[in-house]
Parts: sequence; C-alpha cells; structure tokens
Amino acid sequence: MRASIILRRIFILLVFGLMPACLAPAVIYSCPVCIGLPEKTTADYLIESQCVVLVREDPLQPFSYTTASLLKGSVPEVDFDLFIPSATRRHLIACPDDVVVLVRTTASDPWRSLGIAEPEYQSVIRRILAFSANWQGEAGARTRCKFFVGLLGHDNRAI
Repeated sequence: MRASIILRRIFILLVFGLMPACLAPAVIYSCPVCIGLPEKTTADYLIESQCVVLVREDPLQPFSYTTASLLKGSVPEVDFDLFIPSATRRHLIACPDDVVVLVRTTASDPWRSLGIAEPEYQSVIRRILAFSANWQGEAGARTRCKFFVGLLGHDNRAI
C-alpha cells in the first residue's frame, strides 16, 4: 500500500516535471520583414548611423581595416577598433570586389560590423541610404515596404 502511494507520487512528479519541457516553445526563425518589433534590421542600422563605411583589409597592417568607400558621414583618419576575423579575411582575399560594412551611430560609439557585402548587396545598401529619407510617416512606411517586397526571395541571403 505504501509503495503504491510512493510510486503514484513519483509518477505525478515526473508528469508535472517533464510537462513544461515538452510544452516549451521551439525557436522559430523568420525573415527580417516579419520580425516583431523592436528588433533592428540592417536597414535600421544603416539609416540610424551617422557613419556608414565599406572597408577592406589594410595591406600595410594585416587583420586591420581601411576605408574602401565612405557611404555616409565623415571618417577623418579613422583607426577602426575592430580586427578582421580569419574567415572574413580569407573571404576578402578570395573575393576582391567584396567589402565589410561598418556603421557607427555616433562618433563616440564603437564600430559595428554588418557583415560582408558583395557588389549586388553594396548596391542595395546604397539604394537604402538614398531612399531612406522618403521612409518617414505612414506613407513612408508603405514606400519602405514596397522597396523591400521587391527583394523578398532574392538569391543572396543577405539581401
């Protein structure tokens, strides 16, 4: 009799102890357009930043960045406070047209890498910066949506 009560209690503990693990939500990934706010997209970082720079490895200083192209703001003799990861360095050596996109919100903020950009992605970044001034307000939100809807399903996963 006593053993059955103990077994029943163990069973109840196991059922209620394992149930939350079975009911825990799984991680679901979605595209940047479908991410619920307040997640920032790459476009948000580009628009909010005071400075947007395309960089490559400095030939005189391995594993360090040098400016390849300034897209927004000003960069007077910047010493980028980031080192190039080995995988990124190998990619840039193999693909001389590719660059890394760096952004900085204010002059005192650290640089943030938005990843590697192939020429096609660089073109999209330039278009985002050119058209983003028209994305204010309700009508602007529709314009922004139209801009990105045309890019959904693109072969380049970064785009």
